[in-house]
Amino acid sequence: MREMHFENIQNRYTGKEYEFDLLGKLDTQNPNYQKELARLQTLAVEHGYHPRQKNSLPFREAVALTKKFQPGDPTNPDKEFAKELRLALAEKLGLESDKQLDSLKFFISAGGPLDAHGVDGFVTLAVPVKNGGEREFMVSFDVTRNPDKEEAQKAADLLIGGDIPDTSDSDFKEDEYLDIIGGYAEKISILLAEKMRQQNVEFGGAEH
Repeated sequence: MREMHFENIQNRYTGKEYEFDLLGKLDTQNPNYQKELARLQTLAVEHGYHPRQKNSLPFREAVALTKKFQPGDPTNPDKEFAKELRLALAEKLGLESDKQLDSLKFFISAGGPLDAHGVDGFVTLAVPVKNGGEREFMVSFDVTRNPDKEEAQKAADLLIGGDIPDTSDSDFKEDEYLDIIGGYAEKISILLAEKMRQQNVEFGGAEH
């Protein structure tokens, strides 16, 4: 019998299944993924890292692996929630042109080494800087069906808690669904703005 998650023991729908349904998951069975994971783990151990789990990596290396083995296009996520959240965030940020929209990416990390860091996904925004290059800013999030989960227990920047309405449900209310997504988009935009402010990077929205 499959182990039940304490949040969903009544309907035998685990928290991990909820994350996968909402966001998708990394293709951890991909031989190339497994090979790269082993390579990064070996390098990390050589530099004094002590993995606590089989697929553990330091945060920076876990992010790099996640980006490299996305199951889809980070500028056009497969899952409805991820797609709508990215679009709502783009609107909050004032992104309009194709180039501006391509600067905003949505990455799925569920099922990979970022799980150990309490991160199920993250968004990145590439912002032009004065020297002609770009600087990338990231906001990570943790997904849980338990709305009472203590934020202090997570490493992610944002907690996405409680049930997100299922678009396939017969009683699905689109307005409520979009309001929830808009709320999270607003929170992410504020976090991005604060991270840019801390690094003295200006962001002009539709003008950048």
